[in-house]
Amino acid sequence: MSVTIKEIEDLEAFVREFKRSENTTLSLRNSLNDNLENRLVESYKREEEKDKQIDTLRAQRDLHKTRAGKATSALLRAQAETETLATEKIEMENEISLLRGEKETLKSEVEESRGAEELRQENEALKADKESLTTEKDGLKTRIDSLEKEVNDSRAKFQQYKRRVIEVSSTDL
Repeated sequence: MSVTIKEIEDLEAFVREFKRSENTTLSLRNSLNDNLENRLVESYKREEEKDKQIDTLRAQRDLHKTRAGKATSALLRAQAETETLATEKIEMENEISLLRGEKETLKSEVEESRGAEELRQENEALKADKESLTTEKDGLKTRIDSLEKEVNDSRAKFQQYKRRVIEVSSTDL
């Protein structure tokens, strides 16, 4: 079997073409591997960034929950104090009513047992007590009004924190 020069040249051309094709294939494979590796690295970076964002949002949510808890506690304390002051107000009003009754009783007793001068002196003392109690009552009313305003302010803040917690919780999903 004899091989012609033409066949050798064809075979050499085929080998050159094959090597060129093989080099192109290796180059494409390396390029694809590099591209895939870059995309994988970018994907990991994006995932890490999302994890950081989630951690930040969770921290914010926890902070808002803490603030909401503090606001709730303040609101409950203010409500308890308001109730205490309201009870004190009722007790003071009852005491004032009792004092008025005592005043009337004493007035009757004084008129029966004492002279006009003694009656006037005791009447002045009762008026002073009445004014003192009225002043104290007015002070309590002012304090109750102030506490009711604080309670309303605390409720508004609590509602704001509650909305924020809900917003943060919903973005967390």
